[in-house]
Amino acid sequence: MGPGGWEIRLSAEQQAAADVLHGAVRVVAGAGTGKTAVIAARFRRLLDLGADPASILVMTFTERAASEMRERILAGSGPFGSWPGPTAGS
Repeated sequence: MGPGGWEIRLSAEQQAAADVLHGAVRVVAGAGTGKTAVIAARFRRLLDLGADPASILVMTFTERAASEMRERILAGSGPFGSWPGPTAGS
């Protein structure tokens, strides 16, 4: 269980990516490998350490993935004032 009361099971490689606290992280992997879980875990970890949710940019390629990521982040953390949620790009 994480510091904020959320739980995500990650492999050692996934945990290493989620534990990066400064700078950008690019997660590149095939479908079904846990990219969304890694990004959600990193987002929540940053919040637990006091980061302002409005200062965190989360991007993905599809609206579907953005929706799933938004659901996972909010499920573990609750709503955040002005945070618009993940953005899908093309």
